[in-house]
Amino acid sequence: MRLSPSLHRVGSDQVNVYLVEDHTGITIVDAGLPGHYDEVVSELAVMGRSLDDVRGVVLTHGDTDHIGFAERLRVERGIQVYVHQLTRLREGGPAPLHHSIAAKVFCTDAALEVATLAVQLHGGNGMTRAYPVEMFLRDATAFTIADGENHLLSQIGAAML
Repeated sequence: MRLSPSLHRVGSDQVNVYLVEDHTGITIVDAGLPGHYDEVVSELAVMGRSLDDVRGVVLTHGDTDHIGFAERLRVERGIQVYVHQLTRLREGGPAPLHHSIAAKVFCTDAALEVATLAVQLHGGNGMTRAYPVEMFLRDATAFTIADGENHLLSQIGAAML
């Protein structure tokens, strides 16, 4: 979808890939999910471009819905992938997806455990809207499901090792 003369978007309301065009070619900002690869190729064709015009991929961070097809472009096409040093993996380490899965599962499981304990500390009142811990528990539970359910992601990550 064309957003402006030099900016196109692929994806959905929640997961986006941006194609930024200038005189040197195309820069992809965030690589969405692996399934967005074909959509990007199609959008490039609409722009009169191809993967040969892509000069690099910039990842805003390492969540699974941002790194999608970045590794595929790096390996298959030799396209440089740029990411902040705090997200970047050490040379020779596991694929970025392993780290993203581990971070998502660990953080959301920890949040759920803390929220559960907070509700228990409040007793029966912990499940009422009178205290914010009810909202924390509800949100923490939702986070274990959003962007891939934790148990399923753990199985996927383990299978990739």
